[in-house]
Amino acid sequence: MYKQRFQIRSQEIHHDRTISYPAIIQLLQETSMQHIIKLGGSFWDMEDAQTSWVLLKKEIEICGTASLGDIIEVQTFPSGFEKIFAYRDYHMYHSGIAIVKATSTWTLIDLNTRKPLVADIEIFEKHIPQDQDILSRAKYNLKPLDSHDYQNVDQVSYYDLDWNNHINNQSLCRKLLTQISRSYLDENLLTKIQLQFKTEAIYGDQLLISNKSISETEQLHWINNQEGRLIMLAKTYWKRKGA
Repeated sequence: MYKQRFQIRSQEIHHDRTISYPAIIQLLQETSMQHIIKLGGSFWDMEDAQTSWVLLKKEIEICGTASLGDIIEVQTFPSGFEKIFAYRDYHMYHSGIAIVKATSTWTLIDLNTRKPLVADIEIFEKHIPQDQDILSRAKYNLKPLDSHDYQNVDQVSYYDLDWNNHINNQSLCRKLLTQISRSYLDENLLTKIQLQFKTEAIYGDQLLISNKSISETEQLHWINNQEGRLIMLAKTYWKRKGA
């Protein structure tokens, strides 16, 4: 179990002073990164071996919020291993109450061939806490649709890149979420988001971001590059404010 505390800053809030959805994703990512650095399994630790962990899926359930200046605690831990897949769970607390729960699926790849590798299970399993509630695995499989309600074009900029020299997953999520209309965001609360990452996007790529309303409470989103390759997908679940 790794724990990290954060104070909600002005750059991490909506206009109503509550923590924004991209900020939630960013703080989850930051905590897991600090944990893997501590464990000695970060991108830089494995650089000589030309291997790296890659995020495949992340499912985030939002059941509360925090405001500007509040102190939150994010807890994260490896939660299991299955064949070539490793799992990591997250819990975010405010005043002792869980406001976010998330589970993620990862795989180890060879950076030269981009193919999955089998990790050392014994090394992985010794870091799994035995006294934690393990969240249900992200078993969904999202697919793009043949039609969309609207599309927008964005571009991968220099400041979207991460330590792997491709667009950071959090930057992809921000681009996707910012395409949702202001009126919809003002009237609804995000309760769950399912993320599925397919391939990398690099500096200069043109991103075509598509959105489709499935129902009043569900939307599907997907991102392709200029060559038509699918970069990522997401499904968002919403509820009316005050409901």
